[in-house]
Amino acid sequence: EAGGNDPAPLQLQARLNGAWQPGACGAPPRWRLRLPELTLLPLPAAPPDAPAAAATGAAAVAAEAAAPLPLVQARDLALELQQSPGHLRWEAAPGSAEVLGAVLRWRTLTGEQRGDETAQLAVQAEIEPFDVARLLRRLQPDFGWTGDLRVGARIDVRSDPTVKAQIEIARTGGDLQVDEFGSITALDLTEARLAFTADDGVWRFTQL
Repeated sequence: EAGGNDPAPLQLQARLNGAWQPGACGAPPRWRLRLPELTLLPLPAAPPDAPAAAATGAAAVAAEAAAPLPLVQARDLALELQQSPGHLRWEAAPGSAEVLGAVLRWRTLTGEQRGDETAQLAVQAEIEPFDVARLLRRLQPDFGWTGDLRVGARIDVRSDPTVKAQIEIARTGGDLQVDEFGSITALDLTEARLAFTADDGVWRFTQL
């Protein structure tokens, strides 16, 4: 069907307020911004035929599958932006956001650009343990994902100017299962850890 693979349209909902502060004693001017609310989500799909869904006893399941999963949700974010000729720097205050239902919490989130030089970035963050099956059910509602597997991550990335990174994704508990017409198959994930490291632009991957 033509257009069947077109990306879903997105909707951005946000509130923003801020204040401009002129520079003093040679310091660059800056913007101090606050986002009380920010949500990015796909527009909802057309609802399923209600009588057909009710007849099969799947009305609640169909409604959950049709409900759009927010890509990003955040509240009370604070951002500072400094700009002068040939120089741009921004810094986000420590905060958190939900990304596909998982909580991303950062301690450091800054970026800097000087002239034509490569932009520099510093990120120190963690992803709190989240329900993997719930996320997979929303992404693949017809596959039959179930279980209580929870996964978290730690992120430390810097580029000043070469990239140095330590990223670890690890199971914190539970297991993932697949339900096929009532037959449940466990994946037996007793230990799962993925580590990505980078030094001077060379990336390495470790699986434990």
